[in-house]
Amino acid sequence: MSFRLLKLSPVSLLLVFLSTVLLMSSAAVAQDDSDAPKYDIFIGYQWMHPGGTVASFNGTSTNPLPTRLPDMGKGIGGSVAYNFTRYLALEGDVGVNALKDNHLATFSAGPRLMWRREDADFFVHSMLSYSNLGIDGHGKSNGIGGILGGGFDLKITRMFSWRVFEADWLPSSHHFPSLLPAPEARPGLSSARLRTGIVMSFDYPQSKPVGASVTVQPAESMVGEPLTATATPTDFNPKHTLNYDWSTTCGKITGKGETASIDTTGATGGSCTATVKVTDPKAKKNNEATASNSFTVKEPPKNPPTPSSGSQVWPNRSGL
Repeated sequence: MSFRLLKLSPVSLLLVFLSTVLLMSSAAVAQDDSDAPKYDIFIGYQWMHPGGTVASFNGTSTNPLPTRLPDMGKGIGGSVAYNFTRYLALEGDVGVNALKDNHLATFSAGPRLMWRREDADFFVHSMLSYSNLGIDGHGKSNGIGGILGGGFDLKITRMFSWRVFEADWLPSSHHFPSLLPAPEARPGLSSARLRTGIVMSFDYPQSKPVGASVTVQPAESMVGEPLTATATPTDFNPKHTLNYDWSTTCGKITGKGETASIDTTGATGGSCTATVKVTDPKAKKNNEATASNSFTVKEPPKNPPTPSSGSQVWPNRSGL
């Protein structure tokens, strides 16, 4: 195995720099892991453009006759990512492409940053790689490289997504001692890789059932006096705007948000109920809760007390 670290040092520094950027960026993003899986597994087809030149057998030391490596259309790739948060994951990646007796295989690991949305996910990743290059008639070479790229996943179900595309740049350095003493004996690849396939997501956290409660103030009033009802939702997504649907068994209730006003004018006295239905229109599951609370409306006395006919009120005369 021949590792040309000195030649790859700019690439390695670039990969380390981008990895650090990914880590710092993910730490700066507000985290909401309530609907993120622990594992993402990808498997699919990949196409490879090696992006390298080697010496031809027909060349000489003074005329090496460089030959471009052909594109490799037969390939398969896969990756496993462990999600530390909704955004940051550690990803392990394997890819193999072949054309006749030529092949390029990579084994990589590094951070991945993903922006998760309701119907799609967008990601970028940066990995260090062990790269194995085989060239027809020249043998095999092992080297160190990297992967820089990203892609787009379209969600089909909660568990399955279609990786519409993944585009990566794969720099790597190799050495074929059996070749002529020319630059083509040490090909530095600048490969391009395209992928598509299926992503499977596993081990979602258990989400708490959403709920709500209602309070009515004051809890007791006379007919015609106003009351205020307040709803308190629990375990809904704090980033989503909720809808509130109010109703009451006494009087009229008006309100579109967490607070509603109850007008008891003309209501019949007795025990009454205020009810709210809270809905999260953006969530597809576990998105609705209903709550009620009771209050009392009293009617005015039918026979209010009046002064008796025989009673007299004497004026207060100062000085007496």
